[in-house]
Parts: sequence; structure tokens; C-alpha cells
Amino acid sequence: MALKPYVNNGKVEFEIVKNPDFDPAKGTVKGAVARCLVCGSTVDANTTRELFREGKASQRMVAVVLHHPKRKGKTYRIATDDDLAVFKEAEEYLEDKRANLMEEWGIDPVPDEPLPPKETLGFRVQRYGMLKWGDLFNSRQKLALITFVEKVKLAYEKMREEGYDGEYAKAVESYLWLGIDRIADRNSSLSIWNNIAEKQEHTFGRQALPMVWDYAETNVIEGVQGWKKQFSYHQLFQSQKLRTKFISGFNLRI
Repeated sequence: MALKPYVNNGKVEFEIVKNPDFDPAKGTVKGAVARCLVCGSTVDANTTRELFREGKASQRMVAVVLHHPKRKGKTYRIATDDDLAVFKEAEEYLEDKRANLMEEWGIDPVPDEPLPPKETLGFRVQRYGMLKWGDLFNSRQKLALITFVEKVKLAYEKMREEGYDGEYAKAVESYLWLGIDRIADRNSSLSIWNNIAEKQEHTFGRQALPMVWDYAETNVIEGVQGWKKQFSYHQLFQSQKLRTKFISGFNLRI
């Protein structure tokens, strides 16, 4: 099964095919050299990066991955207008929520600290205009993360109001922060989709931060990499071997 792009009246569309008549591994971008499906021309790597830095590049949801809790395996479908409308709605809601939390907290809830200089520790996304940590997430991902942050802060305040011991409340709060940390790692615009295992992988798959041309976005509530799932991994630490070892939808760029 593969995602097949095709040209329809001068516009690139997509369909999901079970027996592809092309090689999906070739793609349309390699080393930032992009090939236009409409006219067949190519854009050199420097021009591609410049377009990103100038804000002339974008992204588009192209497919949705579905999983039924009572059935094995996953199904795929093309993103609909309703899917795109929900994404747009989240984008608009982010601006209001971000402004309200900034006024309440006195800081920007979306991390605005600069990324390290390009090439530092294998960080290469700065060449595409991603200069701050907050730039690594799309609007819906940012909205989800700052909402979780807000709720964890409220949970701590609620525990203190109800008379919980201060150290206990801090411990629970810290545990919840770890869940947010895991979601941030697996729900950025640099998270890839594992075609073999059919699951989303985390951002730091290795000691580098390269550009990703198509990425997966998880359901942060009920998804297999969502909020609830983050607190089931404690079972992995039941063996001493793992305890020591662990010390340390699809979107396309357009």
C-alpha cells in the first residue's frame, strides 16, 4: 500500500493504492532538491531552503491513519475537507489561547528560545527557517502541548487546594511533566512514520535533527502515542536490564 500523487487540472492530488505502479521510495525530494510533479522541473537545494526561510513553503495534510480498538491492523484514507477544516480551526484557536496564557503567565507558552547554531549536534533544520524550538511543531501540535502544560499546572494547584502534601503534589506533577515530554518528542513536525511497524517514531531517532519532508501527527488523547499511553511505559522498568538501559494523519512539506 502506498500514497500515490497525481496531477489533476494542474493541481497535485493524492490517492491510496494497494499495488503501486511506481516506486514510492523515490519520492519527489532528495537532499532538498525538489521535483515538480506538474511541470517536471527541479528546484535546486539552495533555492528550496531559501523558499522555506522566506515563508513561501507550506505543509498539507494528505492522509489519515485509522485504528479500530476491536480490530487488528490499520486502515488509511485520504484527508477530507473536514479534516483540513479541523486543522484550520485549531490553528485559529492557538492564537487566542497562546495570547491568553502569555498574559496570564508572563511568558510565551510556545518555546521561543533559539535553536543551537546550524550544524551544531547535527541540527540542520535552521537552514529551512526553523530557528526557535517552537518552530519544530505545527499549530495543532503547539495547541495540544500548551493545553497539556496548562492542565498540569492546574492539577498541581488543585492538589494543594485539597490539602495534599506539598512533596507528594510535586512528585505527581513531575510525573505528568514526563508524559508531556514524551508527547513533545513524538508529536513534532519532524516525527516520521514507520512503514514496517505502522507506527509513529520519535523526533530524535539519532543524534541529529535533519529535515523531514513528510511527517506523522498522532492523536494526543487516545492514540497509540497519546497521553494515556505515555504512562504505561513504566512497565518496561520492571526488569533490571531495562531499568539500566533507559537511563538515557501524514503531512507533506509543499
